[in-house]
Amino acid sequence: NATILMNELGMSKKKIATCASLLSRDPETLKRNATILINDLGLSKEKIATCASLIGSNPETLQRKATILINEFGMSKEKIATCASLLGRDPETLKQNATILMNDLGLSKEKIKQCASLLGSNPETLKQNATILMNELGMSKKKIATYASLLNRNPETLKRNATWFQEKDIDWSNDPSMLALDLSRIKVNFEFLVNKCGIPLTCIGKRRLSRFKKSSTHIKKVNKSFMRFKVSPNKNKSFMCMTSKEKLRMLFT
Repeated sequence: NATILMNELGMSKKKIATCASLLSRDPETLKRNATILINDLGLSKEKIATCASLIGSNPETLQRKATILINEFGMSKEKIATCASLLGRDPETLKQNATILMNDLGLSKEKIKQCASLLGSNPETLKQNATILMNELGMSKKKIATYASLLNRNPETLKRNATWFQEKDIDWSNDPSMLALDLSRIKVNFEFLVNKCGIPLTCIGKRRLSRFKKSSTHIKKVNKSFMRFKVSPNKNKSFMCMTSKEKLRMLFT
């Protein structure tokens, strides 16, 4: 078995050590599963190494799961290859999650394919997250369907982020994907750009607030009493006397 795993599948000794149970499997099962994954589904040996437990599956069950993903959800072999962990989930779980997503939340098969990892969720957790998004954060089913990836996020994190945005009068409702952003980074940027630099939030914009990365260079520029920032020929002014547009131009260039 070790020879099959190393020579035929290219698995390292270290990887085999983390999946030692494969060494006790029937060699023909290992070979058959490898054939299904490589020849039938197009998984690379590198991808199989990241989902090595699939090699030890029951071949019939492995084929059944692949058939469900292809025939019932319309997933291409290429898509399955990128979400190979779904092949390790219980087929009934896949179907139950599909029912929740399509019947309860109105996601199309196309949308489910885009967010295929949702099919591998715990069904109860999936329903709980949907309930929180609807009842506590006021998102409609249509909005949830558009931003379905939020169903995979920690609900407490979503609620915490929503609360902070509301406290700062930042409207996230038109772009719920903001709830999944790194709040710690946004807080640092808010403190620096709004409170330190005196730039109104309306001038900064939500995307810039989340993407800005404060550096020591930015801090030095703002902390100096006077900046050699040329607004017009032969004219300089202090940073805090600049307009918001001028401040942003200096900080983001």
